[in-house]
Amino acid sequence: ISRDTTIAFRTSGEEFLVFCDNLEDMEIRDKSGRKLTKAGIIDHDVSWSVYFVDLDGNRLEVTTYDYDLVASTLHT
Repeated sequence: ISRDTTIAFRTSGEEFLVFCDNLEDMEIRDKSGRKLTKAGIIDHDVSWSVYFVDLDGNRLEVTTYDYDLVASTLHT
């Protein structure tokens, strides 16, 4: 089975920040098997994303295009 596809969930900036604020309490792993933390937030210059895998190895992404809102919150 190929795992070359990522399923993305687009959220508002507010929802993205709430998700990221709760990363420390969740047992979410990145593709290397490490626990996902705020350090795993990716700045794409037009959007923000976090990437992780589910228990079956499916790649998932939570993303937002509310770039300025997230940038101003993360950089304060």
